[in-house]
Formats: sequence, C-alpha cells, structure tokens
Amino acid sequence: MRLGDRLPEIRQRKKWTLDKVSEPIGLAKSTLSKIENERISPSFDVVRKFALGLGIDVPQLFICFSEVSASGRKIFTLWCEGQIHPAVVYKFELLCPS
Repeated sequence: MRLGDRLPEIRQRKKWTLDKVSEPIGLAKSTLSKIENERISPSFDVVRKFALGLGIDVPQLFICFSEVSASGRKIFTLWCEGQIHPAVVYKFELLCPS
C-alpha cells in the first residue's frame, strides 16, 4: 500500500483536514499535500511524525484496513501440542499456527 493512498484514507476516517494534521506533525499543509499526491517522498522521521500526529503506529500507515480481518474466534493450543520447528540453536513451538 502506498503512503500517499493511506494518508487521505486515515484522515477521512478521522474526519481531519490537512490543516488539522499539519499542526501536530509540524509540516506545512502544502508539504502534506505533496506527500499524499506522491510528488515527494517523506523521510522516516516524517513518517514517524505522521504516525504520532495521527495517533497510530507506523505499520498502520502501510496496512489497508479492508485487508485486515478478525474472525472473533478464540484459538488455543494445549500444553506440548504445538507445532515444533527446530532451528540451529533452539526449537520453537508454534502455539497458534493459524
């Protein structure tokens, strides 16, 4: 997912204008518009400021909410019944492989 596509989506979900977002982030409205329109690429520090200003985590800037699904089911694994995956130094037991 492109950042320029996600930012307007997040803003619209929160019902925020570019003006409202630019204040906590500390960037000009014109700069935000250029980022949303993919005319400039932000640095990681700017991406981090976006996340902080929008009240979300950085990975959420790149994940489309429609792609995330929750089944609402509780899944658990009984003691010693997980899937074992050996590695060079350790053996890992997957407790919830699904």
